[in-house]
Amino acid sequence: MSIFKSLGHIALRVNDLDASVAFYNAIGIPEVLRLLNKKGDAWIVYHRISDDVFIELFPGGEGDPSPPEKTVSCIFA
Repeated sequence: MSIFKSLGHIALRVNDLDASVAFYNAIGIPEVLRLLNKKGDAWIVYHRISDDVFIELFPGGEGDPSPPEKTVSCIFA
């Protein structure tokens, strides 16, 4: 028995915010909200998976991307 009834959001820190935003837009998960800091730079971008589930992208990720053999792919139907 799970203590969770649903998932509201997933937060990811990414190396390249623009490329990540473009990726999620391209696979049909649209950007719905972008919050900017005082300098005018995005510090969080929300993408809507459904009415109740979002992906939050934060800039400032570090390190190399995961190699393909360690990458999980998901298909939304």
